[in-house]
Amino acid sequence: MAAEMVGDRDDHASWRARRDAWVAETERALRSLPDALPLDAFKATAVTPAANNDVTTDLAAELTVLRSCLSVLLLHAQAPSE
Repeated sequence: MAAEMVGDRDDHASWRARRDAWVAETERALRSLPDALPLDAFKATAVTPAANNDVTTDLAAELTVLRSCLSVLLLHAQAPSE
């Protein structure tokens, strides 16, 4: 049995728009922190990969970026406060 992708290019475009909105909102929230390091790390990590016009390939690359973004946020949240 082969795996099949659920959704189409329109669903992917909608997901990508929501992801971009999340990135923008997260950057706004990080700007309010006194330490710029989390914002700088997040912005460097949140770069949207170039589209290959293949939903399966693009989504996999975007999910890798998303996992990296979440890792940056988790590391910051776990860092001891001074």
